[in-house]
Amino acid sequence: MFCPYRTFLKEPGGIDSYENIEIEWIFHREAELTIYDDSKEGEEEQILEIVKLYPLRTQEEMHALVKSKVSCSKR
Repeated sequence: MFCPYRTFLKEPGGIDSYENIEIEWIFHREAELTIYDDSKEGEEEQILEIVKLYPLRTQEEMHALVKSKVSCSKR
């Protein structure tokens, strides 16, 4: 099965277009976007939301998701 998010995560022009995003690869796990609240310095980051990536089918959907959920700037 083709996973369009894989291209978004691994190829130039996808997730690498944004700053302040880290990728942690976990073998045999479905891709998720985990959003943390890192606004309180010195405290442990709290998970605000987990978004499954597998329902997304296009690069445009993935860019829209990142822009709507994450306070990050485009490089």
